Amino acid sequence: MLNNKSHIFIDIDGTLTDNFHIHTKGWNRLKTIWGYENCNVNYNHYHGLNTKDAILQLSRDLNHQINESEIENFIKVKNAVRDIEILKLNRHTLFSGTYDLLKNLSDNSSIVLYAYSLSTATKSILSSLEIFDFFDDFLFGKFFKISKSRSASLLINYLDGKKINLNNVIVIDDDPDVIKSHIKCNIKTVYVQDELLNSIKKIKKETLLTGSVQRKLYDIAKTIPTANNI
Repeated sequence: MLNNKSHIFIDIDGTLTDNFHIHTKGWNRLKTIWGYENCNVNYNHYHGLNTKDAILQLSRDLNHQINESEIENFIKVKNAVRDIEILKLNRHTLFSGTYDLLKNLSDNSSIVLYAYSLSTATKSILSSLEIFDFFDDFLFGKFFKISKSRSASLLINYLDGKKINLNNVIVIDDDPDVIKSHIKCNIKTVYVQDELLNSIKKIKKETLLTGSVQRKLYDIAKTIPTANNI
């Protein structure tokens, strides 16, 4: 029975690993194509944007006009660069201790693991990171993290469809806006401020979990060799 298990939904980029560079390389490629190779752009506010919105933001930041008919080709260029960068990923690209933690969670028969991301390349990223097999299901692309503010409501729709009890759900994410969205919907949430393992090891004010769920993650972390000092 699914409702006899804990369902843990884990964000990928910024939580398991820092994959942001695979996107910045693609945007830099577009800068070069547009003739702005030497122009600096602050990509910090591109976090959470889908590819189309990021390209439109880049064109605004560079004050470069693009036609709607061109966007599809620019998306293909950006994604081609991204796919090359994904091939360079491996388990050592993960944040320290994350591989062992995921393996431990995956081996626990009372836990169901989900990976979620805005990126349509989620499965490729997880395969390159050598953690694809640790997850039971994948939620990615526009249908799930279409917007930060709607993240929680979309997750609830997914849970309703699977008949999963909300009380058995934990979400782990590094985005404060996503965290706020889930808290408003009474979804138990772990806020990852640095790295997944470190955040679980600390479990202080920044971790927005209470009671038995917090204890469960605490106990899980204790079983990992790299977390003996928890």
